[in-house]
Amino acid sequence: AYGTSLVLYVLNGLPRSGRITPMMSRTLRAVLIALCLLLPLLSLGADQVTWSASLSSDAKPGGHATVTLTGEPEKGWHFYSLKKQEDGPIETTIGAVAPVKLDGAVIPPAPTKKFDPNFNLTLEYYEGKTTFQVPVLLGPDPSKEKISVNFEACNDHNCAPPKTVEVPLAGGQAEAIVLKGDSDDAPSKGL
Repeated sequence: AYGTSLVLYVLNGLPRSGRITPMMSRTLRAVLIALCLLLPLLSLGADQVTWSASLSSDAKPGGHATVTLTGEPEKGWHFYSLKKQEDGPIETTIGAVAPVKLDGAVIPPAPTKKFDPNFNLTLEYYEGKTTFQVPVLLGPDPSKEKISVNFEACNDHNCAPPKTVEVPLAGGQAEAIVLKGDSDDAPSKGL
């Protein structure tokens, strides 16, 4: 009762009688229910997967190179394989940001194949630190060049909206980019 009174005092102030009216009780109940429903959504604003990249030591401007791309989901989160999965989530798509060009097929690690309750399907995904080898043809200044990753991250209860990030080849923070239109358009834009 004291906690309820304190919350009401903060929200509305107690009536002069110091008693909680039925109307105040209904309002508090509605506020608490709304908070309980919204709390799981707060985690969706966070970056569930951290991305980084590094170039092979022999990389030269304008030359062929291999980028080591690493995705590391937060504990309890995963992201999906490069394979399109019928009726499933957005597959991870790795692309080049001009002037960099892909120079062959991306080499992924073997994914985990497991039932995913979000889609009620057995799906391929990655948990924990995951490294891809990405063959590229570099542009004139590799220190300023990037590759892109479009992915969807989920935990056992919900999924974050699909996201595209650009990852600097020379290390540093991956930055989210905003695409015009639907995120499903990302692969067709070379992302």
